[in-house]
Formats: sequence, C-alpha cells, structure tokens
Amino acid sequence: MHLKYLLSALPLISCFFVAALGVFVFAQNKRAGINRLFASICLALCFYNFGVFLMYVLDDAPGAAAAAAVCVCSTAMLTALLPHFIMEFISENGGPVPYAALKLSSFYALAAAVFKLALDGAVVGEPVLTSTGYVSSGGRYFIFYAACIIFSIIYSIALLYFSQLTHQTPDYKLKVRHIFLGTLICSLFGIFDILKKMAGMLSEVSTLEYGVILFCFLTAYAIVKHKFLHIEFAVKKGALYSILMILVALTVLSIAVAAEQLTQNWLDSSSFAVNLLNAFIVGVFFDPVRDWLQRVLNKHFFPRLVSVEIDEAVMRNRALLDCIAGEKIDELKLLKSNLEKIIDEYEKNGGHKQ
Repeated sequence: MHLKYLLSALPLISCFFVAALGVFVFAQNKRAGINRLFASICLALCFYNFGVFLMYVLDDAPGAAAAAAVCVCSTAMLTALLPHFIMEFISENGGPVPYAALKLSSFYALAAAVFKLALDGAVVGEPVLTSTGYVSSGGRYFIFYAACIIFSIIYSIALLYFSQLTHQTPDYKLKVRHIFLGTLICSLFGIFDILKKMAGMLSEVSTLEYGVILFCFLTAYAIVKHKFLHIEFAVKKGALYSILMILVALTVLSIAVAAEQLTQNWLDSSSFAVNLLNAFIVGVFFDPVRDWLQRVLNKHFFPRLVSVEIDEAVMRNRALLDCIAGEKIDELKLLKSNLEKIIDEYEKNGGHKQ
C-alpha cells in the first residue's frame, strides 16, 4: 500500500465524523439559528477534509489545484462562521456581546474577500507533487488569508473564555469547557499547517483533520453529558461502552497499520525481518495501550465488576474448588429441605386449594 493512500484515510474519516455531527445537530432543531451555524461549521470542515483527501489521491495537477481551492474556500468561511457561532452561543445563554452586528459584518467581509481571492487562485500557488501526493504552497495573498483565519480564531476563543469567567451558571461553564477545548485543539492543528506554509515549507502531511476528529469527540461528549445546544441524547451505558471499545480498537489498529507502513517505507523493505519487527512493536507498545484503555473503560462503566478480584492461585487449586463446590451443594440441599418443610406446613394449615 502506498503511503499517500494510508494518509488519505484520516481526512476521509474526519470528513465522515464531522458531517455526521453536523447532520445530527441540525436534525435536532432545524429552525434554531445556532444549530444551523454549528452545522455550517461542520459542513465547512467537511469540505476541507474532502479537499485534503483529494490532494492525497489525485494524480493530476489541475484536479489538485481545484481541491486546494476547496480547502481555502471552506476555511475562509470559518473566518465568519466561527465567531458568529460563538457570539450566538453566548447570547443564547444570556451573555453580553457588545457591537455584535458590527463585528459580524467585519468578519463576513473578511471571509468574502478571502473567498474571492481563493477563487482567483491568489491564496495558494500551484500544487507540487510529493511522495504523499500533491501539496499546495503559499500564494501572493496567503499572508492575508492566514492573518484573517488566525485573528478570527483568537477572537472567538478569547470571547468564549472570558464569557465563562463572567457567567455564574456551573452548567454553562461545563458546556463551554469542552467546546473551548475542542475549538482550541482544532485551531492549533490548523494554525500549525498555516505556519508551515508561511515558512515556505511543503507540508506533506496535513494536521487539521486530527484536530477536527478531536473536536467532534469533545462536542459529542458535551452533547451527551451536558446537553450542549439543548440536545438531549439518551444512550444506554452498554451501547456507549461498545461504541467506545470499537473506536479504541479501530484507533489502535489504524496506528499499528500506519506504524507498519512507515517502518516498511523507512527501511525500504517488507521482508520477514521487518514484519517481525512490526509484530514486536505492536506487541510491546500497542497491545498494552489497548489493554490499558480497556481497563480504564471497564473501571469507568462497570466499577462494581472491576472491584471483584479473583486470585489466580485459588482458581488453579482443584482441591479447594471441589471443597467450595461441595459446601455450596450442601447449602442448596439444606435450602431445598427447608422449602419443602415450609410448603408442607402451608398445605397442612389449609393454604393449599384443590
């Protein structure tokens, strides 16, 4: 498997996650403006991830250039959508947002300007073919694009942070905590990509999709745990446990496969020795991590079962087990005898009816 196809899987997975999250939130209340804004943010991130996926897999430069334009246009829309959503969220929860209309007009004007420049091909340069697919370089107005994105992110995060300092409701602070963290992590991954292009580096591996996945998980947790956006989502503990275990298994498997591919590419070989090395890495590092995560989930979801510890030495002692089993059988026989006596007494006293 070529490395670029392996790397392309992550933006595709991220695209699916963020699209599912956006559709779910929008379906809960189609008329609510804040739900529409959140769904729009998810849609923009979905387009970005799909554009990154295309840049990994496409083999022609014009197609890669179009995919790069999709990435820039989608992130340009986030310049306005992100602060708009944060302002709407704060206002809905009773927080003040001074000069909101003026600020929103400014952000949408910046987004429109960047969008127009992206369509004209002035934000990113011609795509360059690398070992992992096509990569776009910074264009003539890339600095302006980067400044708009970074300013929008900093303003939105600062507005969200200071809103929870003045808000006295604990529930609001719990909601903000996860959204703030998700937005911050996602933004840092995106800014990292931007800074690499500003430095003139050809970034062969995009990082924003990692942040998008974390953003989706944190938002989903806020919805389930704290009814974010007034969404009540009831899920059984067993179903949630199963979903999390599947995600853990898929994550560990994906990382293990990626490590195997990277090892084979690094050593430029897929011999038996390299496969043995990969098996050793999986056995030493990934299996213990998976087992540890499973123990953490077990402890969180089923604390009473986890607290029951069985000594393996006792389980191997056949004589002791036979003794315990014999005692339990005697107890059951005694219980049966007592029940029969109770039934006989009940029938003698006229309780039994023919």
